[in-house]
Amino acid sequence: MIAETDQALAAVLKAKVIGTAPINIAFDPPSRPWIQALKAPTVNLFMYDLRENVQRRESVYESIRDDAGKVIARRPPMQRWDLHYTVSVFAPNVIVEHKVLAAIVRYFAALDVLPVEVLPPTLAEPGYPILINTGGGTKRGMFLNYAGDLKAGLELTVTVPMPPPPAPPPAPPVQQQPQIQVNPVPGADPARPAAASETAPAGPPRSAPPPPASDKEKAAAAKVAAEQAEAARAAVQPPLPKPIEPLDPEAIADDTTSSEAGASDAKKTAPTKPASPPKEAT
Repeated sequence: MIAETDQALAAVLKAKVIGTAPINIAFDPPSRPWIQALKAPTVNLFMYDLRENVQRRESVYESIRDDAGKVIARRPPMQRWDLHYTVSVFAPNVIVEHKVLAAIVRYFAALDVLPVEVLPPTLAEPGYPILINTGGGTKRGMFLNYAGDLKAGLELTVTVPMPPPPAPPPAPPVQQQPQIQVNPVPGADPARPAAASETAPAGPPRSAPPPPASDKEKAAAAKVAAEQAEAARAAVQPPLPKPIEPLDPEAIADDTTSSEAGASDAKKTAPTKPASPPKEAT
């Protein structure tokens, strides 16, 4: 997977960016001995990290069928992996480095998928697109430090499919319908008739369903149900209290007069208590 991705990146750079210019392409770690050994301008694609793209993970097995439509194998779900590269240019002067780096940025910034014609068979056969992304990765925001020297570079992320291990062959297809066979109980005589106690009793005969009711019968039943519901509500609902009538002024006046007259009569008829005789002085 990694070697095929390197091959595809080198092919697309050679065909779309570099052309016939005398510029080499390398994937070596840019150490100081490697930099000092360069003889010509070189584009370096150093892969510093790789990890699975869990957001593109699949979980369904894929059925592989032959020309007749029969399932001959089941392929496990394909994994997708992100390969992170730092792209930098090494040349005798900075002007040449910037020109080559600008051409690389201009091409990959407008590219989302690697062209199929530059893919090796291992990457092209699964049928998944090889995605290209120039966004920031895990190293974004840091200067590229090669052998103690700072250098401008481009981060490139390539998402490639990881072929799963071969799946076991499927079971052979069913050739005939399943059959059920009941074997006799060991020691039993198949010619002996079954006793009455060994057979399940027959259930009661099923009665025929009643005929559907006519419209008149349905209306009568609905009327009876409404009357019963009304009677049930009347039995449950308590009687409403009588409304309070306003006071009558004349009745209040009569009650006041009669109460005052009764009080005066009571004063007249009340017996007087005789005065006690004075005590004599001794």
